[in-house]
Amino acid sequence: MNTAAYRNLLGAAIAAAGFTLAGASHGAIFNSHFDPNSFSGDGTFRIDDACLAADGFYLGSECNATLLTATADIVSDGSAGTAHVDFGPVLPSTAVLEIEISGGTLVGVDTDWIGWAFADSCTGDLCGTIPWWIRWVNPDSDPVELATGTCDGVESCSRNTGDPFAIADTVTFTRVPEPGTLALVAGGLFLAWRMRRRGAAPRG
Repeated sequence: MNTAAYRNLLGAAIAAAGFTLAGASHGAIFNSHFDPNSFSGDGTFRIDDACLAADGFYLGSECNATLLTATADIVSDGSAGTAHVDFGPVLPSTAVLEIEISGGTLVGVDTDWIGWAFADSCTGDLCGTIPWWIRWVNPDSDPVELATGTCDGVESCSRNTGDPFAIADTVTFTRVPEPGTLALVAGGLFLAWRMRRRGAAPRG
């Protein structure tokens, strides 16, 4: 297969993948960024597009609300230690109790505790086998809470049921492009570039 044919085939494949993903996905993706005080981080939620049509509160199950990703960067009191926790091993999670829609966008999420996960990097007093849980709380200024626990080994851990380890009281939600949309845009850009190259090629 010559180079031109290969490029044409690749462009068609990218475009087809974009259309396939865009057609199969009917959900809206929102990034949730949280900070301060003792930790910051991000989460990614997916909800059905239909739930954006009218403002109000919806059960997570009504909107197929799913937490896709979540990470947290933690600083202990007195900066005696830091930790980075990726909750990927326990995600995706449908433990979303309720969501709030206002102005056609996601503005609040209420979840159950989601965990546990261990830090994949740490310093100081936050190192060791510390299991972590995370949850979003809405309403109540839309904070995100972290909790720690104890483990019997590393395969049986329980969450501490007292006050959370830390609370991030500033939470924002921002809609981001869906993977299918990104693939579609990439395919379109490739095809536009290909057509431009073809038009600029000297004619024999």
